[in-house]
Amino acid sequence: MRYLILYVAVVFLHSCSDDVTGVLVENNKYKNIVIETIDAYENNDLSILEKHLSNDVTVQYSTNRFKSKENVLDSWNDDYYYFSDFDSDIKKKYTILNSDGSYSFFIIYDWIATGNFSNKRISIPSFSEYIFVDEKISSIKLFFNNGLYHKEILASYN
Repeated sequence: MRYLILYVAVVFLHSCSDDVTGVLVENNKYKNIVIETIDAYENNDLSILEKHLSNDVTVQYSTNRFKSKENVLDSWNDDYYYFSDFDSDIKKKYTILNSDGSYSFFIIYDWIATGNFSNKRISIPSFSEYIFVDEKISSIKLFFNNGLYHKEILASYN
């Protein structure tokens, strides 16, 4: 019994660490940048994204990873070949001040578009994280079920 109490005490004390990794903040600056970027993207305009990307930005998709501003812009530009009439149904959005001074903006949304080859309207539940360092987007992580996206790519071969 004594060892059980000691074990619980050690676990409790260890879990009371002051190592804060991030704090939820109300920061409209980064939210506005991402929303402005999404709005421009939906109108076939990547200039807002380009303006806010760091030169050594990294983007991780569900299955792919791109590094450098040029490669990221090229990959996002590919969307316009396969899809049109973009829209986003934003569900939730959060800004986190990270312990290293960077900011993370999280957004949960449905990515909506019409396939240019299948003419089907699709909606893909998505989750994204945009990390800002020195006022620039240094990293983007995009997670979504890419099955519908890849069906449209396959339709382009028919």
